[in-house]
Amino acid sequence: MTVFKHLLISIVLCVAYTAHNAGSLVQMIRIHLKISERLEVTSQWGLCLLCSCAKLVNQYIPIENLPDAAGSHPKDQLPTEAVIPIMVHPPILISDISLKHWLKRVILANQKGKKNGAKLDFKNLDILEESLQILKNNSKEINFPLWLNADILQGPGSNKQPIDANAFLHLCSEYFPSATLSVGWTTQYIPDGAYTQEMVEDMNQVLEDNQIKQSVTFPIRAAFVNNSLETLEWLLDNTHGLSSTITVWSSASDSVNISALLMLRDRVGHDVVYYDLPEDQQNEFDNMKNTGNLTSSAGCQIYFSYLCLSIIFKYIITDIYAK
Repeated sequence: MTVFKHLLISIVLCVAYTAHNAGSLVQMIRIHLKISERLEVTSQWGLCLLCSCAKLVNQYIPIENLPDAAGSHPKDQLPTEAVIPIMVHPPILISDISLKHWLKRVILANQKGKKNGAKLDFKNLDILEESLQILKNNSKEINFPLWLNADILQGPGSNKQPIDANAFLHLCSEYFPSATLSVGWTTQYIPDGAYTQEMVEDMNQVLEDNQIKQSVTFPIRAAFVNNSLETLEWLLDNTHGLSSTITVWSSASDSVNISALLMLRDRVGHDVVYYDLPEDQQNEFDNMKNTGNLTSSAGCQIYFSYLCLSIIFKYIITDIYAK
């Protein structure tokens, strides 16, 4: 009866622990981005690429609101290849909204109480400095979280050339040192892929070489978390001075071990892991987290920890009484 009682207590404690920490995780992204207010990532994620002025002249961007690159040219004499940062997502390479116009909308939304953050995802360096100059020109009005994202190293399964790490880090730290740097690896889904020790050491080294002092988050592909727990923990430990975090993202077609996503936060801390998952994966994550699924790897790990503690305390108490 006593053994059963201790076992029951272990299960109750385990479920309570899982439920308590799951409750914290529900607000995790908001906690990270809100600082001291309820700030959320804006639903409009932006990529900065090249575009000619002519493609921007439409009902959404009146000619008088075109970015500075257009200068004061008459409408019929606009330069055809001016460098203007625009908001698109590949493979689409044209857009009806510029970075300057988009940023003004985000600023206006915050002024009206929407409280959004902003993330810019740079796919090449051609437009980086022009974009950072726009941000700098509006720095007094950017009183919300700003993330600058780029894949600066080659990662699991990928042969894609990353953005030049030194150039990206140098320009971002020079123009906008208060922004959070979201720096990751180029990836391609492969079964059993992983972020190797060499990969995380290279990331740590490039940050040190560029004397980065601002906050950093590492975008990590969810499919590779299961085989990368130790290396990701090492990365956070060695970049702790940068208030480093991990942002887990995923593609809807990826096969993801959801238990590993829960285990990651248990290993490194709930306050340093954030999730940006497709709807189906997010639902599975929430269900497993909220029900305290003990069949998951994370759940089993917690359960056995409490079970072992219960047994240890049982025998300690028994031994004390025996003496």
